[in-house]
Amino acid sequence: MSPRQKQKQANICGVTVPADPYLENVTAPDTLLETAETGVVAEALNVAMYSNLLAKVKSYPSPVTVLTDLSAALLNNHLPTFEAAVVNGCLLP
Repeated sequence: MSPRQKQKQANICGVTVPADPYLENVTAPDTLLETAETGVVAEALNVAMYSNLLAKVKSYPSPVTVLTDLSAALLNNHLPTFEAAVVNGCLLP
């Protein structure tokens, strides 16, 4: 979710977006393969995160829509793309 999307949803729900403590503290992987492998793990964790968040916001239609759309993009696009990259060693066809 982009910072703009986070702020929009926070405004709708009347809450404040907390600071991101990781923004300046993340190191990029050394190789494309390592990046793809990290992506697979991260997207799998995101599946659980979205499921947990959806349970907490089920009475707010707007966040439910956003989280449902993000979950669909993750499962139908992001995760399969990272998995394919791992399988083919990050080589272009």
